[in-house]
Amino acid sequence: MTEALAARREYEQTESAFAKVRTAMVERLFKTPVGAGEERERLYMSVQTLDAVREALMTAMTTGEIEQYVEEIAAGGKS
Repeated sequence: MTEALAARREYEQTESAFAKVRTAMVERLFKTPVGAGEERERLYMSVQTLDAVREALMTAMTTGEIEQYVEEIAAGGKS
C-alpha cells in the first residue's frame, strides 16, 4: 500500500469515526426529555467540542503538522 493510499484510508476512517460519534451524540440530544435541560446543554457542548476537535485534527492532517510532529519524535526531538 502506498503512503498516499494509506493516508487517504486513515483520513476516511477518521472522518467516519467522528461522524459516528457525532450522530450518536445528536440522537441522544434529540431524545432528551423536556425537563433535562442540563443534560441537553452538556450534550450540545459535547457536540460543539467534538466538531472543534475534528476540525483541528483534520487541519493538522491536511497541512502535514502531524507528520512533522511524528518525524520530530522519531528523531528524538520531542517527548
